[in-house]
Amino acid sequence: MKKLFLLILVVIVSGCAASGPVFSPLPASETRATVYIYRPKTVVNCCVSPELFVNEKKVGSLKNGGYLVYQLETGIYRFTAENESVGFYRLDLDLELQAGKTYYLKWFVGDLSSLETAVYGGIGVGVANYDYKFIRLPGEVAMPEIRTLSYSGPQ
Repeated sequence: MKKLFLLILVVIVSGCAASGPVFSPLPASETRATVYIYRPKTVVNCCVSPELFVNEKKVGSLKNGGYLVYQLETGIYRFTAENESVGFYRLDLDLELQAGKTYYLKWFVGDLSSLETAVYGGIGVGVANYDYKFIRLPGEVAMPEIRTLSYSGPQ
């Protein structure tokens, strides 16, 4: 029975992850900025996704272990990650994008010190207000993480 429960849990959790093609960089554009938004794979909140907005327009959801990519005109943009229905409070990043440049935005769970756990059937379940982060990173920091992720957009 315990093995069956673990098998079902693994199937459920794996179904929540990004399932698109593994990361492949877009060719750089001379007339647009390229923006990668990614979420490293983690077991914390693995089955719920923040929704992403660009200038208040919903552009997608960021699945666990996934990335999205956009090529945008030069200008000032507000990137927002949130899904209050599952506890992901609103996080905004304002960026001035320049043509020909690439930007990397990372959404992740930060400090887990406030994590409270409860045990149900021998499985620990986390319950808390997490410390979510939405930050811009340089390419040399982001690329080693994003290389292993899968596309999180529509197939």
